[in-house]
Amino acid sequence: ARLQAAGAQVDLIGEKNARLDGYRADALLSIHADSCIDLSGFKAARALASDQPLTEDKYLRCVYQEYGRASGLSQHLTTVTHDMTQYYAFNRIDRRTPAVILELGFLGGDRSVLTGQQDRLAWGISNAILCFLRD
Repeated sequence: ARLQAAGAQVDLIGEKNARLDGYRADALLSIHADSCIDLSGFKAARALASDQPLTEDKYLRCVYQEYGRASGLSQHLTTVTHDMTQYYAFNRIDRRTPAVILELGFLGGDRSVLTGQQDRLAWGISNAILCFLRD
């Protein structure tokens, strides 16, 4: 609702939805929660073989800055995986769509934040997207 109030058109698309094929947008953010292991922190990544690395790096900076600030979670960069940088949706969307995958936190160590502070996390997500769109 906050993004729409700022004038953005928002599409919520399920992870395996056929609408991702050739999807074109000003930004795509794929939102996930990490595994149930007892770690804490969040991480984000773009496609390793990006057609627009500078643009997507700006998007990542906005995600790390704004989501990090709002969530209060630290960055957990050592657990960015091949599955994130090679996320299948990156290869399904239109190559001109800047895209980032965000792991909101770990279900093991961050469960209370992920389940009890969702408004705060949503605020951080919307701030990150608005930051990128304004740039």
